[in-house]
Amino acid sequence: MATNFLQAAGSHGFIVTPVTIMTTELNTLANGSCAASSVGGTSGVFTQTNFGQAIWAELEFIAGGAFTPTAGGFLALWWLFSEAGSTFEKTVTATDQPRSPDAIIPLFASAYATNDIAKANGIIRLPAYDTKGYMANHSGVSLPGSGNIIKVGPTATQY
Repeated sequence: MATNFLQAAGSHGFIVTPVTIMTTELNTLANGSCAASSVGGTSGVFTQTNFGQAIWAELEFIAGGAFTPTAGGFLALWWLFSEAGSTFEKTVTATDQPRSPDAIIPLFASAYATNDIAKANGIIRLPAYDTKGYMANHSGVSLPGSGNIIKVGPTATQY
């Protein structure tokens, strides 16, 4: 007999409480600029334990205030690789990583208000290694001056 794959029990569909990846790092982040996580986790470093050992997650941006992206605007996220949690994949100031983003958050060319949510395209794969988040702003404008949040909500299936 076939077994159904189901969402694992959790809270509001998440296997663990959604994890805040970035906050103040995004304050007034200019269009075309990038920032690495440095506040959440352990000085911006996240491990499998933070993500409840989940493989997949939902990713969202919560606006800290009013801003209006231009047409085609988006945010891009990369997980920075680390074998041991102390040395990370190379980044270059205000430059996208030289590989495809791990997640893209498309934005409307319309006004966003405080606490408006923009979700990434589909589910994203969580890294098995220690990681930092690295976000690029391609919204066409600077992000609001405070209150911006990037959260990842780990999910799991079971059978």
